[in-house]
Amino acid sequence: MSEEIPVPEMRPFAMSLLVEAAGNARTTPQHRNLIFNAAFRYGVELAGELPTHAENAARGDFSFGGWLSDEAGDDFFVLSGRLLDAVEARIRGRHAILKKSREDEPSAYDHAALMALGQTFCRAGEVRQARFPTVPAGLAAIARCKPRALQQIFVADYLGNVLQDFFDASQIRAEFPSLPPDTEDTLRKEEATELTAAVFAAITSSDHPVEIAPLHAELQEMVGRVWLAEKALDD
Repeated sequence: MSEEIPVPEMRPFAMSLLVEAAGNARTTPQHRNLIFNAAFRYGVELAGELPTHAENAARGDFSFGGWLSDEAGDDFFVLSGRLLDAVEARIRGRHAILKKSREDEPSAYDHAALMALGQTFCRAGEVRQARFPTVPAGLAAIARCKPRALQQIFVADYLGNVLQDFFDASQIRAEFPSLPPDTEDTLRKEEATELTAAVFAAITSSDHPVEIAPLHAELQEMVGRVWLAEKALDD
């Protein structure tokens, strides 16, 4: 890891949303909290492996490292859905091939993580304006991606999904109807993206995928520093 990276500039309400999302760590078992849940862990790992799996698919191996059990089919959208279903099945111990890990349990963050994996898969496959490529074209686009870049996209989308979920649950817009119409979108494009960039900047640069342990450590450190910054606003 490199030297400590400062907390990116965040709007106070965005800090509060992240602190609230992470606050469950004090009462929730570690493997079901914001950072250490199984869906996030598998999403990070799969995002980093996607270029290799796509290259293997071009050679006729559509197993995606054992996540899928048959051919990719001819629908890129369906392929994306099957991959998400496979991750959820493994977390719940229902996957036909991959065994459930001791720490695999459903969590309150599964929706955000699975959606982020689907978003990453479609971005990498060059889905544009709801127009899906053919499976060969989409997989070829994924194969050209850098593993670490896809992991960074996944984490940014995950944090963006979490922030938007907590924004909706807090009913901030109902309380402050004059908020700009793009407020929810900027949570993803600004806070989530900049937080993720800071986390990845703190990890030693490499062409290889980020391992989950240093990512966990840096993300946990960053969330802790956001908590301190948010607390300082009240002092």
